Amino acid sequence: MTLIVGRIINDRIFIESDTKITDRSEAKSDPLVRTLKIIILHPFIAVTFAGKVYFAEKALKEIYSKGRLRIQDIIEILATHNKESIIASDGNPDRETDFVLAVIENKKPRIFKISNGIIEQNLQTFWLGDKLAFNKFQGNYHDLKKGGVSEKDSLRDAFKSVVDNESIETVGNFHIEVHMNEKICPNEVVFLYTNRTEISIGKQPPIHLKEANKYYPVPMGTTEGGAYGISYLVSVSPNIHGVALHFLYGNFGVLFCPQLSLEGIKIRDVNGKEFVSEIKNRFNLPMRGLVKLDETKILCVDTRDNIDKN
Repeated sequence: MTLIVGRIINDRIFIESDTKITDRSEAKSDPLVRTLKIIILHPFIAVTFAGKVYFAEKALKEIYSKGRLRIQDIIEILATHNKESIIASDGNPDRETDFVLAVIENKKPRIFKISNGIIEQNLQTFWLGDKLAFNKFQGNYHDLKKGGVSEKDSLRDAFKSVVDNESIETVGNFHIEVHMNEKICPNEVVFLYTNRTEISIGKQPPIHLKEANKYYPVPMGTTEGGAYGISYLVSVSPNIHGVALHFLYGNFGVLFCPQLSLEGIKIRDVNGKEFVSEIKNRFNLPMRGLVKLDETKILCVDTRDNIDKN
């Protein structure tokens, strides 16, 4: 199954998703190459899905094959494949494929949910996937809100706690976020994947000071000491939309971009800078985010104009 939640907060949509596939018939052979469940179709249009991947992929292929479409056309395509999944499920709701379409119209968000053969519109919140996982998320969310955490941070942190909870077998792998961004594109509000970097340095190696009264950077650990990290890098293109994960201590990464491939594209033997350069060179897809530069430094990369910032 999966879990996807979304909410409009102060005229901005925030969507949280995992990438786990629990259906053995659809699970990829490579455990790292999972399925992106929030797909940015256009700077103003994003679709999410839960359930059988087969019907979601059919819907995406049809949308991409038709080129420019009206919102109503996309809703009709999603509704058709939702109904097909209901017929094929033989009464098992866990085998159905449900969709949510999020759009930006005149810089304002709208949410359409296509589930159980019904189209709901102008929602303020939504969820798709496993009900028990959603109930756990809801409890975490309300606890954080009561503790004074902002609505946006409560949404993200409550969702992450479900993804990281290994006892919830239906949800897991990578935590993907989409939000409305007004800074990346002048005078417009667009959908954008969220970039971030997660690092655990594991067992901290000893620090040897060469001189007193001097500052020394703290090393970010080693694989031998249990260090691990993932950098989430996001596309910055009006035409192709994706998110890439670079494994900081493994020297490889995975690009999720349904316009290029419905499966993740793995790129091996590359550090963070080489990873984003390879994506730009092979697919003409600029990316931005943070990568590990060396044992003590993080670098901000942006391949739109080859900007590097320590």
